[in-house]
Amino acid sequence: MQDKQQQLGGLQRRLKHPGARLQDVSQRLDELELRLLRSHQRLLDLHQSRLQQLGQRVLVSSPQSHVERQFDRLRELQQQLLKQWRQKLHDRQQALAQSSDLLHSVSPLQTLQRGYAIVANAEGAIVKSVGDLKQDDRINIRMSDGDVDASVL
Repeated sequence: MQDKQQQLGGLQRRLKHPGARLQDVSQRLDELELRLLRSHQRLLDLHQSRLQQLGQRVLVSSPQSHVERQFDRLRELQQQLLKQWRQKLHDRQQALAQSSDLLHSVSPLQTLQRGYAIVANAEGAIVKSVGDLKQDDRINIRMSDGDVDASVL
């Protein structure tokens, strides 16, 4: 009898009221529903993230962004060209100034400044030798500060 009472006590402890059992099942159902909602939200977030990534790729590969990149590149090239053009112009101006200085240093006018003169016959040809002249030839003597007309004696 004592064994049977213990058995009965064990059965009573395991036996739950249908309302309590229903409450346990309801709680389990709520937990499963929450897990399902979380799983669904993670899946939705994953798809939204993927959609955003694809949207970015579409934007990057769109013709408009390609054209904008090409315009940016064109502006860079224009700036480089302008910079190189200015440098080339500066170099040419320097070379021109050096050539001008060199030309000025060998100029007949510069020679006149040092005390020399240029002699030309009546036709305007430069006289390079005394042998090119005869007595009574008309000559023009050009000096640094003016010209003198003269006759050969």
